[in-house]
Amino acid sequence: MGRVANKLKNRFKTKGRFAQLPYSLFVSSHYYSLEISSRAILHGLLMQYNGKNNGNLSASHSMAKQWGIKSKTTLAKGLNELIDKRFIVKTRQGLFLNSDMSCNLFAITWEAIDHIDGLELTIAQTIIPYYTIKQIITVDLTSD
Repeated sequence: MGRVANKLKNRFKTKGRFAQLPYSLFVSSHYYSLEISSRAILHGLLMQYNGKNNGNLSASHSMAKQWGIKSKTTLAKGLNELIDKRFIVKTRQGLFLNSDMSCNLFAITWEAIDHIDGLELTIAQTIIPYYTIKQIITVDLTSD
């Protein structure tokens, strides 16, 4: 490829990270059954994912405000909906005791959970995704 072609090719390249939401998940009725606030939370978690930190994604109230979620109750309901519908899984329960403070951590379920040095998770590292896309979009919520 010539120098001019390389220059033109690189001019239109997206710089930085991007959030991967698989097309089959994005167009599913299961995705659109999520509340708008839950989708905003999911997108906020996806913005943190860099390809090697799945399981270390957080959703604090201050972060959620940037995503358009003003209420702690809305944040909690949205996270619970995402967990119930298998979009995310909680990898660590937050703890707030005196000086020992840690936040809840989450992983997106269609990617493998990564090993993160120095971080103890309640769910171990996985080589394959926690759920397949098919398992996510075909979950039967009426049997629970």
